Amino acid sequence: MSPILMICFARSGGTILNKALACLPNTIMLSEVNPLGGGWGEAGANSYTTVYEQALHWYNIKLKNKKFKEAIIELNEFCEKNKKFLIVRDWSFVNFSEHRYNNFNPPTRFLTLDAIKDLNPKIFVFVRNAIDIWISREMPNVDKFFDEYLDYTIKVKDLDVPIFKYENFTKAPRETLKRMCGTVGLQYKDVIETCVDYKRVNGDVQNKDNSRGVKQREIKPLPRKRIPAEQISRLNKCKKMVEANKLLGYPTTYYSSWQKKIRLINIKKILSKR
Repeated sequence: MSPILMICFARSGGTILNKALACLPNTIMLSEVNPLGGGWGEAGANSYTTVYEQALHWYNIKLKNKKFKEAIIELNEFCEKNKKFLIVRDWSFVNFSEHRYNNFNPPTRFLTLDAIKDLNPKIFVFVRNAIDIWISREMPNVDKFFDEYLDYTIKVKDLDVPIFKYENFTKAPRETLKRMCGTVGLQYKDVIETCVDYKRVNGDVQNKDNSRGVKQREIKPLPRKRIPAEQISRLNKCKKMVEANKLLGYPTTYYSSWQKKIRLINIKKILSKR
């Protein structure tokens, strides 16, 4: 049985999808692992960042191997013998953004895929509108951020694998999860109402103030955050943002069609009061 590899950039909704996938029947889910290191768990709790640690502390499976590749191979053999599905959520961010784990020199390729390609993993990608990722990342330098993100997007398209959108998942979580299961061969079960409480996960759970998604306690669309006009102008002029969103089939300006409609309605209300 081939492992399933989930590729997802930081702040793309990967944590809530991770929770849902981990709650499906007969699954063992590794959360934000990568040969360069792993993501972090809930604030105030122990963070298990390696394949070996997650297998041991989350599933009571003691592996002989602690090295990344060898540990996944061994865990995949365990899953095959016990009729389990192994899902590996890659910590893709560390392969494309400057970080101390990559000595501030990202390799710009999917190292987890490189490590387990001989296992013929079933791969899928989970994406989000790049504008919302950038805003969620607290609006770092536009040119630098989208230079890295465009590189990631190009590499994602080169994989030529199924791509699922965060926005579709939040609008229709059950239908999207069911379609995802059919695509990669997982056993579907309705876990949407209960998965938000799942704890064995790394990602957007370590923020002490919690993200908006964590706070709302259910899977549903979030309105785009309002940002200063000068930031909107800077964002809309970024050619690499435009190119990245075009590649993934997203709108290329801060104001999407529905936001434009709301804006026009608000303007009309203001004018009518004059």
